[in-house]
Amino acid sequence: MIVVCLTGCMSSPAESATMVVELTQTIQPSPTTTTISPTATSTPAPTYTATPKYVGFTLHSPLQDMQLSELSEIKTTDFIPPAPGQDNGHHGVDFAYYSRGTHQKMEGLEIYSIMPGKVAGISTELPPYGNLIIIETPLDSIPPGLVNQLPSIPVATPYPHNPRMEACGDYASDLINFTPGSLYTLYAHMQYPATLQIGDSVKAGDLIGYVGNSGKEYSGNPHLHLEMRLGSSGTEFASMGYYTTSAMDAERLQYCVWRVSGLFILLNPLDVIDAWMQFEQPGG
Repeated sequence: MIVVCLTGCMSSPAESATMVVELTQTIQPSPTTTTISPTATSTPAPTYTATPKYVGFTLHSPLQDMQLSELSEIKTTDFIPPAPGQDNGHHGVDFAYYSRGTHQKMEGLEIYSIMPGKVAGISTELPPYGNLIIIETPLDSIPPGLVNQLPSIPVATPYPHNPRMEACGDYASDLINFTPGSLYTLYAHMQYPATLQIGDSVKAGDLIGYVGNSGKEYSGNPHLHLEMRLGSSGTEFASMGYYTTSAMDAERLQYCVWRVSGLFILLNPLDVIDAWMQFEQPGG
């Protein structure tokens, strides 16, 4: 189990929708005072020094003109964990609307990186994700306690053999002494292929794509599909897909590692967002 503690707060401007880690303040000890006399000076007022905690770490809404707290209002498909041995369920959360505020449609809406990190994966028009991008955020860059605030994280365990997924193989030996080191966030069904490259650094709030309907066999309308997983640091997904004859063997293997190897532990993205927003005590 990864044990970290939560520190952070939510800013209010609607356009940025940025969750920023607060600075804690420490009071420097006052100098010893002397007996007050006509010639003695008063004790100087204490000075305050801002001590940054995880400077640069923020949590940002993934969608244009929307705050993190509003995402649940446009959730169309919930997180549904897969059954043992099956690549079913719904591994993330879908967000969509027909019109909202000044936006008359969702297609083309800007998609932003929720957390800082680096690009770890890109795929183009392969089912089930269509155009996707994956951002890796090392756990040691996340304020302590965020992961610990989530529901119990299951032990990394490979699924039983599934005849439909012969390309996946057996990952049991890979799970020996397995320890997740990063949080990976996947954004799928983007309108266009990602223009970033694997290894590129991103900040929370950076533009990474646009809402689309790519991978139409698995996407009925323009929406953002969001997934999060805990996995080994430094893993790259050059391209991944499975349920199509156009997928290469290497792309199927990448899909297996992400979806069924047990090396990437599935989380509900809204749990991560809710855990961040539940922070209430400055300096936590």
